[in-house]
Amino acid sequence: MPTSSGNKLGFSPQGLPLLFERAVFTLAWAESLLLAGAARGALAARPPPARDFVEEGARLCRPRALRLCDGSEEEGRELLRGLQEDGTLLPLPKYENCWLARMDPRDMARVESHTVLVTERERDAVPPRPQNRTPQLGNWMSPQQLEQALQQRFPSCMEGRTMYIIPFSVGPPLLPLAKAGVQLTDSPYVVASMRIMTRVGHQIFPLLATGDFVRCLHSVGWPLPLRGEPVNGWPCDPKRTLVTHVPTERRIASFGSGYGGNLLLGKKCFALRIASRMARDEGWLAEHMLLGGSFLGSSLVIIVKKGKLWVLENIR
Repeated sequence: MPTSSGNKLGFSPQGLPLLFERAVFTLAWAESLLLAGAARGALAARPPPARDFVEEGARLCRPRALRLCDGSEEEGRELLRGLQEDGTLLPLPKYENCWLARMDPRDMARVESHTVLVTERERDAVPPRPQNRTPQLGNWMSPQQLEQALQQRFPSCMEGRTMYIIPFSVGPPLLPLAKAGVQLTDSPYVVASMRIMTRVGHQIFPLLATGDFVRCLHSVGWPLPLRGEPVNGWPCDPKRTLVTHVPTERRIASFGSGYGGNLLLGKKCFALRIASRMARDEGWLAEHMLLGGSFLGSSLVIIVKKGKLWVLENIR
């Protein structure tokens, strides 16, 4: 069994998920750690919420290994090298750090018909409609239908692959409007993209301690060994693609797609759909925009919330 060789990521493991103590480890080792943790005094009586979520996802999807993502430049370069070697990305030489991803033609856009909101009552997700008419402003699914759909897709879906654990923040973590999430995925393309779209790394851990974060689960739906050759090296399962949102539980599950809006769950799924419900509950507004400016190399962000004004400079 591997042993931890120090605090590589620079945070105290006390009060944080023990699963995060190492950056990479096998599922077998993770399970032995979970089973032996209480005897070793390593786990609290009630595991932290982030650790619970990772454990739940690992047991469901059965990955070969797990890796905690730190959002570093080194990690980004390593992921890009791997994606290039796999044929998923091609470098475009005219510009530095410019890449081409050639996708499966069947997986080229968001799939509105397979994007659903999950609520107890249909009217809480979509407007009332005449009987037997297709909804025009969204798709609804009951919690019972969701459970059935997930059980048809996610069990053992990551066999042979690495599950990447991405702690991320929508917005700079220290800002009052920052919202945290954890995404579990078997796609290194997701990790390479999320570190651009969001803030990723151990600086997010304090936001996770209370359990107030969005739980995001994604799989391309191609366990290993491959049952066929993916088109353009782009694994996906368009026939079973499904993107689900449970606003009351702050949960997102996406299966079968490699397209940005369907797999970068901090984007449309979190920052618009789930955030709209969070905004209603907490008294703010959710929108895809930012008021900001750049003056002589300095950035300026203005935030107004509950009658208070923040003017922040040099935000990263």
